[in-house]
Amino acid sequence: MITRPLARLAAWSLIAAAFAACTTSAERGDEQYVTSGEPIIEGTAEAVGALNFLNDETTTFELLDDDVPLHRGAAENLIAHRNGPDGIFGTEDDDLFDSLKEVLDVDQVGEKRLEKIAAYAASQGFVPQGDELLGVYDDVSFTVNEAKAVLEVANLSSYAVLDDEVPLDKRAADGIVAQRPFITVHALAQVGFVGTSALTRLKAFAVGDAGAPLGEACIDDTGCQAGLFCHNITFDENPTQGRCADANAPLGGVEQSCKEYEPCQEGLTCMGVTVYDGNGYCREADAMAVREVTVNETIPSGGTLTKSIVINTLRTVPEDVVIDLDIDHPRKEDLTVVLTAASNTSTTLWAGGDANPPSYITETWGIERDNEVNGTWTVTITDNGQGVAGHFNGFTLTVTSRYD
Repeated sequence: MITRPLARLAAWSLIAAAFAACTTSAERGDEQYVTSGEPIIEGTAEAVGALNFLNDETTTFELLDDDVPLHRGAAENLIAHRNGPDGIFGTEDDDLFDSLKEVLDVDQVGEKRLEKIAAYAASQGFVPQGDELLGVYDDVSFTVNEAKAVLEVANLSSYAVLDDEVPLDKRAADGIVAQRPFITVHALAQVGFVGTSALTRLKAFAVGDAGAPLGEACIDDTGCQAGLFCHNITFDENPTQGRCADANAPLGGVEQSCKEYEPCQEGLTCMGVTVYDGNGYCREADAMAVREVTVNETIPSGGTLTKSIVINTLRTVPEDVVIDLDIDHPRKEDLTVVLTAASNTSTTLWAGGDANPPSYITETWGIERDNEVNGTWTVTITDNGQGVAGHFNGFTLTVTSRYD
């Protein structure tokens, strides 16, 4: 799964598209202009170059209009989108391009004009190569060469190698084998259960990673640079990962600040990180409750399944509310999943329509943080489709608390 690409760019492709020169139509705006002749694939180096170029401060309307060249309306619309409502690049309302789809959604920009943009970007050196950084997927950075090595492992390794030697979670290995070959890391990162942990392990296996720097993702201490250790983050987007922390840095005491690479003293837990954008505070472990619930029941086709638990050991109001769902269903896009707190406020965990919804969910903002934390918490699964049943294996609910 994908969490946040660096500079909003995608990753490298094993299949690099060639940039052919325009040979038959030099007239501005002529849509017979040809580059590779094939649609640009999201996540390729060519795509990265196009996005780099469009998001660069030196790319102006005049450059798009005269040098690429594009139809005047397409050039105007691209710059207007990127610069935001105030029309000035480099201000808070800028809307940089995150993906090729976002570019193609701009009025008067189509595949052929996108090819022209990509060809010009390549001619000006915007396409990353070799050891240049392409992006970060689920907090794991990739250069061109690292991405190539990881894709080779993912595409060519046996299941036994992926499962035992990399090693990956069995579900990640299953998904990779079933869906390969992968042209891009962008596509690989969308496989179920392929997140920070899997990408970190694949990268380490493929390129012999020397260790992640301070603050970057890790699986264990061997994944960090010298002088750092892998600090587990209880409420990060992936509970199996950690962050490389300074072994010599002071540890936070009660009510002192903590975050991804600033851990707490022994016996304390870093809480509030899901509420305060990664910046938490150290608190005694008894302010947290972790409930692992085995359900093992069928989700009826077109029906509803409800499971409740009671929390009665916490302080007065909730802080972090994190849930890890274990649901098997052939059509997860049919499902709506709702978590209802003791305060009777609720949040929708799965809204339906997503064939690969997240299993580990930290953004549970529909639940009031200034209301009762102790009491009955309920998970409700509704199957909005017909014809197939699923299975609710169970869930883990983690709640931290504070005194109101």
